[in-house]
Amino acid sequence: FRELLGGVTDSIYFKVKGKYRITQGLEVFASALYARTLFPNSAPGSLYVNGTEDLGVELNAGVRYETEDGFYAQLQYGVLFPLPGFAKQTDPYVQGQTTQLGGSKITLDNPQAIRGVFGIKF
Repeated sequence: FRELLGGVTDSIYFKVKGKYRITQGLEVFASALYARTLFPNSAPGSLYVNGTEDLGVELNAGVRYETEDGFYAQLQYGVLFPLPGFAKQTDPYVQGQTTQLGGSKITLDNPQAIRGVFGIKF
């Protein structure tokens, strides 16, 4: 949620992650993250839903390949499932569900990200 929204304050999260080496140089990894605010008023959705601290659940997965000479390639995917802390309001001027965050409107219907990384370690 931090990358998708550009910054989150007064929050805490719990993250579980793991990785598994399939063969020499090839591994898969995954993580799950649950986030909530420290204070109910800090949640963007507190304007629309009273007493909610739960922000969302984020699931991430990826695969990484690394050769002996230092080349590596990685593919990652992540999805955020917003909870009531990101409560939505219906904007009469924009179709769909939006929420107001710091003066800008963004859609929070399960935002997703996919990232590819290529590099050389030296």
